[in-house]
Amino acid sequence: MDLDKDKRLSLAEAIGKDGLPGMTVETFNRLDLNRDGYLTKYELEQYLQVGGAFSCLRRMFMKNLVSIVAGDLLMAGLGLALLAAAGTIRRT
Repeated sequence: MDLDKDKRLSLAEAIGKDGLPGMTVETFNRLDLNRDGYLTKYELEQYLQVGGAFSCLRRMFMKNLVSIVAGDLLMAGLGLALLAAAGTIRRT
């Protein structure tokens, strides 16, 4: 992804063949907080700031990530089902 190993992503690196899945020019510009034409680890962390079990919700706003989002939602649903089942077992 970081082809020139400068620890940041240019637009070409981010939307290229080996770039970020679903990245568009519009999304890149929205993530580039200081408008320098590069995405840093800090800028990506700020975008993905929603943590824990709900981090999948943030990725839903990026295009072409349907399979990743569906997998995340499936795992979240399974987790909730397991919690509900464990709660039922404890009550009996």
